[in-house]
Amino acid sequence: MCGGGYPIPAIYQDTPGPQGPWAPPGAYTVKLTVDGQSYTQPLEVKPDPRASGR
Repeated sequence: MCGGGYPIPAIYQDTPGPQGPWAPPGAYTVKLTVDGQSYTQPLEVKPDPRASGR
């Protein structure tokens, strides 16, 4: 993967968009566990201001 998350070679106007689950706007909690130690942090996903009424 390169920079924007697209595989190389990306073909102009024929490259699929990002794939994976989309998270709807709202409040979430992120949890990271490293070597048995867990860390949590609140996260707010806001609507994309570029999106029109979706």
